[in-house]
Order: sequence, then C-alpha cells, then structure tokens
Amino acid sequence: MFFTRRRGDRYVDRGDVAALDLQVGSFTTNGTWIGLDLSSIVPAGATSVRLRIIIADETVSNSIWFAKFGESNHINISGGVVQAVDIDREFIIDVDCTSARVIQYMATNTTWTKIDLVIKGWNLK
Repeated sequence: MFFTRRRGDRYVDRGDVAALDLQVGSFTTNGTWIGLDLSSIVPAGATSVRLRIIIADETVSNSIWFAKFGESNHINISGGVVQAVDIDREFIIDVDCTSARVIQYMATNTTWTKIDLVIKGWNLK
C-alpha cells in the first residue's frame, strides 16, 4: 500500500507491537460518531495515525469509518465494510488526528463479531 505524508512530516513506525490496542468491546457501535482518544499511545506532535483494523460480522454490509475528530463534512473518511459472513476483512488506513491525538469513528448499530485495532505508527510534524 502507498501512503502519502504532508510536507515536513516524518513517519514513525511503532515497531513490534505485542498485542491489539483495542478490540470489539472497546467500541461503541451505535451508528453515531464517537471520539477515540489515542493519547496514551500516540505522542504529542502527531498529525495522523496509521491503523490496522480487522473486522468480521454475521451481517454483510456492516461498516466502520474513521475520521479526524470534529470534522463534520465526512468526505475524507476511511474505513471498511463487511463483505462476507464471518470472514475477516483487514485494512490499513491513515487518519488525521487533533493535537490532543483524538480521532473519531462510526460503526453500524449492531453487536459486532470482531473489531480489532492496532496503531501501527504515526506522522510527526
């Protein structure tokens, strides 16, 4: 996959992560945008985060989307859609974050089988 950076940003790979950062029980899945504070992992000065997400569910077309926190024009969002029943779907995305290292997500209002998230790295100014 090809990822772009803003001029002057430097990508920092988080390295050999030993465990998932968030799993399905960590997410509120009610079909509305929810803030997700990543400041316990992502350092100050980060302008975006790179996420690895794996989703699965019993309902085809369920989806989860990510965007910069506070943005209301959701043209620039990234995410994934369940394409087959109980088959893992993996995607890697870059999401801009606020200076407080917060992003937002919205997941279909259902009880999900799997939402696994790992923070792979971040861009620093």
